[in-house]
Amino acid sequence: MMLNPKTEALAFRIWAICDPLGWDIAVSDCAKQSGERLASVRRVVHLKGWTHRFRSCIRYNPRAPMISGAMYKISEEDLGGLLK
Repeated sequence: MMLNPKTEALAFRIWAICDPLGWDIAVSDCAKQSGERLASVRRVVHLKGWTHRFRSCIRYNPRAPMISGAMYKISEEDLGGLLK
């Protein structure tokens, strides 16, 4: 796909920011560093097929404990009478 020169220039700037970091950066952080609008960076990333290279905004930590509300039983005593 042939992109216009302005889009290719932005793609190069995105690559120049991300490549030295091993692409361990979120698209939103790349947009901030480039000074471009997030929508523009997302568009170029999509056009270049780079979406899989970026990390998500929230890093997944497999060692973090899973927290579920179903695990905890809260009584009226625990709430100090707030339910009354």
